[in-house]
Amino acid sequence: MYIYDSKVKRCIRGVAIAVFFCVSTFFFLRYSLSQGTDDRFDLERLEREFQNPPREFTLMPFWFWNDDLTKEKIASQIADFENHGVYGFTIHPRIGLPEDTGWMSQKLIDAMRFALEEARKRNMFVLLYDEGMYPSGSSAGQVVAEDPSFAARGFIKLDLDSDGTPRDKTIRIGDDWNFVSEYDLPDGGKAAVYDAPSHGVIRGLHYLGDESKRPGEFSPPASDLLNPEAVDAFIRLVYQRFYDEFEDFFRDGVVVGIFTDEPSILGRGPQRGMKEGNLKSLPTINKYLGYDFKPHLLELWQNVDSESPGRRAQYHKATRLALEEIYYGRISKWCVEHNTKLCGHPESSTDVGVLRKFQIPGQDIVWRYIEPGEKAFDPTHSPLAKAASSAAIHNGSRRNLNEVFGAYGHEFTYDEMEWLINWCVVRGQNLFVPHAFYYSIRGPRWEERPPDVGPNSPWWGEYKIFADYCARLSWLNTDSETVAPTAILVDSDRATTYGVRPLFENQLDFNYLEFRALIEDSEVTDEGLLVKAKSQDVVQKTILYRTLVVTPNGTPPDSCDDKLHALAEKGRVLYLGSSTQLPPNAKQARNDAEEVAAIRETSGSDVEIVYGDGKGLRARHVVKGNVDFYFLFNEIEKPLEVTVTFGADSLGRVRRWNPKTGVIESVDRDAKNGREFALKLNPHETTVLGFER
Repeated sequence: MYIYDSKVKRCIRGVAIAVFFCVSTFFFLRYSLSQGTDDRFDLERLEREFQNPPREFTLMPFWFWNDDLTKEKIASQIADFENHGVYGFTIHPRIGLPEDTGWMSQKLIDAMRFALEEARKRNMFVLLYDEGMYPSGSSAGQVVAEDPSFAARGFIKLDLDSDGTPRDKTIRIGDDWNFVSEYDLPDGGKAAVYDAPSHGVIRGLHYLGDESKRPGEFSPPASDLLNPEAVDAFIRLVYQRFYDEFEDFFRDGVVVGIFTDEPSILGRGPQRGMKEGNLKSLPTINKYLGYDFKPHLLELWQNVDSESPGRRAQYHKATRLALEEIYYGRISKWCVEHNTKLCGHPESSTDVGVLRKFQIPGQDIVWRYIEPGEKAFDPTHSPLAKAASSAAIHNGSRRNLNEVFGAYGHEFTYDEMEWLINWCVVRGQNLFVPHAFYYSIRGPRWEERPPDVGPNSPWWGEYKIFADYCARLSWLNTDSETVAPTAILVDSDRATTYGVRPLFENQLDFNYLEFRALIEDSEVTDEGLLVKAKSQDVVQKTILYRTLVVTPNGTPPDSCDDKLHALAEKGRVLYLGSSTQLPPNAKQARNDAEEVAAIRETSGSDVEIVYGDGKGLRARHVVKGNVDFYFLFNEIEKPLEVTVTFGADSLGRVRRWNPKTGVIESVDRDAKNGREFALKLNPHETTVLGFER
C-alpha cells in the first residue's frame, strides 16, 4: 500500500511539474513574443514619426501683425505657412497697426478670432502674445490708465547741497515722489533716496507722424510689475479677456499657451540713475534678503565699504525673486487654473530660477547675441539655451522654447539660421519661435527689427525643407530621456559660463541645477544626486547626476551644505577654482584639464574621441523608445574628421537618421574595431546616429 501510494504521489507530482513547466513556458514565450512585437511596433512608430513628425513639433513663428488687417490676407498667409511646412504661429500685434486697431480693441479681437478659426480648420496651433507690444505687463498702457499709481516706479538718489536741496537744479521733486531716507556720503556730503515714477515705457503698436518719413512710435507707460494689484489688473485685462473671448480655442487645444516677453521692472528708458524696487515692494525684497535693505539703499549707486558689491548682488537677486513671486507666479497660477501654458522668456539670458514658473520655459536669441565662432560661448548670453532646457527637465515640462533670429539684420543668412537651430538643439531646446514672419513690409515696417525670416526671405521657396528639419529635431528632443550625468550648480539669477566650454569641447553634456532644486527636489544616493521633476507627467521623471560641479560664480547658501557634504563623501562633487574652503573629501579642479579628467572619472565618457581633434564636435544623447540617439553637430568653421566611440553602443544595429531628409540608413562599423566609428562632418553639418537596444 505504501509503495502504491508513493508511486501515485510521484506520478501526480511529475504530472504537476510537467503542467507547470508547459504553462510557464507558454506564458514566458507569449510575454517574450509580445515584448518583441512591442519593440518592433515602438521602433516602427519612431521611424514613422521621425520621417513625418506630428504637427505639434512645428515652428511657431512670431507673426508680426503690423498693418491693416483683412480676413483675406490673414487666411492667405496662414495657407502659405501651411504649404511651407509651418503648422503654427504666434499672433504678435506689432508696430504699424492702424490706430483703429488698438490693443485688445474689438477689431483686433475679431481678427484674432478669425485667425484661430482658420488654424482650427487646418489643424494648426497658436500662441497668443500678451502685450501690445513689449516688454510685457502693461496691456499697452491700460493698466496705468485704470490707476496712475500702477505706473512703474523705482529708487532714485539725489545728491544734496548744504541747504538740503538737490544739487542738480533741473530735477523737480513731484507730488508722486516718496522720501525714503537721507544718507551721509564718504566725502562728507549728503544724499537722499526717493521712491519715484521711473517714467519707463513700452514699445507700442502705432506709428506717429508721416510713415513716408521717419515716424515716431506710440510709447505707453510701463506698469509696476512689483505691485500685486497692478499685475492682477494686467491679468484681468489680457489673460482673462483672452480666455473669455477664445475659451473654446483654449479647450480644444488650438491655443497652446500665452507668450510673455521679457517683463521689465522699470520699463524701457527709465529716468537716468533709477534703480529697481520701490517702497511698496521693499518688504517682499527684504523677505528674500533676510534683512532690511533700507539702511543700505545708497549702496545701489556706490560703495560704502568692502561689503557693498556683495550686498548689491544680493539685492539684485532678491528683486528677481520678488518679480518671480509677484508677476510670474500670478500669471503662472492663472495659466494652471485655466489649463493652458505660460511660455515666453525673462529679461536676462542668465535667469534660470524664474523659469520654474513657466509651463514652457524659454529664452531668446536676438541682436546677434550668439554667432558662429567665439560668440558661441558669449559669457553674457550663451547660458540661455541650457538654462531653458535644464529648467524644462527639472520642472517636468515637455517643451522649452527659444525666440530666435530677432534683429540679426538683413545680412542674416540661411547658414546662420540653420546653425542657430543646431546650436539650440544640441543644448536641449525643442520649440522654436522664429523672429519673425512679417504680415506687411510696407514703408518703415521692412526695417523694424529685421529680418523677415519667412515669406519675405530669399529662402522661402525652400522653407519646407528647413521647417521639416526643425520639426524632426524638436521631435527628437521631446518625450525622450536626456543622458547628461553632470550638473553645474547655479544661483537663480546667474547661470554661468564658468567651466562650461571644456565640457562642450569634450562632449561632456550637463545641465544647470539651481540652488533651490538641490535643496527641494533632490536626494543623495550612492550613485550621485537624484533630482525629481516637479511635474511627473513626463517621460523623464528623474535624472541622476553623477557629478555636481560648484563654480566660483555664486556661493551656495548654507541650506545646501548637508547635500554638498554628503556628495563630497561619495566623491560626487567637484569644486572649480582655487578656493581652500571645501567640504572634507571634495574634489577640486584648478584648470580645464583637471576639470575634464575629474568629470570623466565620475560621470564617465559617453562620447569619446579615439582619434582626431574633436573640439568642434558637440554631442547630445537622448533615449527615445528603445533607441539611443546621438545628435552630433560640428559647431565650428573647420571640417571635422574623427574616430569616435559611444557609451550606448551594445554592438546592436546602428543607423543614421537624417534630419534633413527623414531617410534612415545603416551605418558601417569599423572593420578592425566594431565599436569605433569614422565621423566626417563639414563645417556646421549635423548627423543623428541611432543605436537600437
